[in-house]
Order: sequence, then structure tokens, then C-alpha cells
Amino acid sequence: MSFSYKKPTDPKIHTHDFIKRYGFKLVMERLDIDIAKIYFLGENDEPLPKIPSKVKCVDIKTKIEKTPQEMNGIESFLITWQNDYRLRFDRIKFFTIINQKQQSVYPEGVNKTVTCHGPIDKFVLKNNNIIQNE
Repeated sequence: MSFSYKKPTDPKIHTHDFIKRYGFKLVMERLDIDIAKIYFLGENDEPLPKIPSKVKCVDIKTKIEKTPQEMNGIESFLITWQNDYRLRFDRIKFFTIINQKQQSVYPEGVNKTVTCHGPIDKFVLKNNNIIQNE
């Protein structure tokens, strides 16, 4: 499943049910084009005012634990599209968010747009077509 920072979506689409396993639901909600929040719901979809005490959110690259932020009386983790995150419940990994690194390529003089899934230097223009370099 993917999550977009570009446009708002219904939070119900990004609600993940962990009620049976951990007693909560996790919700990802876009705040703006760069930031989203992760917050938690109870069994009856009521927002939990505090993040469950055993839940930690860690930036995968830096290994830095995110500090909960309070917004309108509800604690949440604020995340950005640039980083990757892993959520744990009492040291058990239960949710991972990975940035899908990709670039749109616009070669000069060619009326094509290509989305590259990998380093841009792996693609070349040959006979007016963009192909993956061997």
C-alpha cells in the first residue's frame, strides 16, 4: 500500500487494525505536502490521547527515536516523506514506512516522461527512447 503526501486522502484508507494483537488502530494522516502524522485509535475508533506506552517510532537511517507531539489534545508522531520509519511495540517490529525513492526524467528534445526506479545514471537515451543502461 502507498501513502501520498501530494494530496489529501480519507484517513480511513490509511487506518491499520492492530486491535487483536496490540489493542489499537494506527492511522497515518497527511498534514501537508511534506509532513504526515501517525496517531492511534481505540477499539471504537476513538482517538487515544496518548501514544500507547510500548510504541516507539524510529528513523531507520539515523536510529533516532521520534518524540511524540501533541496536537489538539492527541499525541502523534510527525514524519516526513524524506525519511524511512519503523514502529515497534515492546521491541517487536509491527509497521514500516519506506520512502519510494524515484525521479521523473525529462530529456531535452524528447517528448517523453519516464519515472526511474533506481539511480538516474542507469538510464540512457538511445534512438529517441529512454532505456536502462546495461
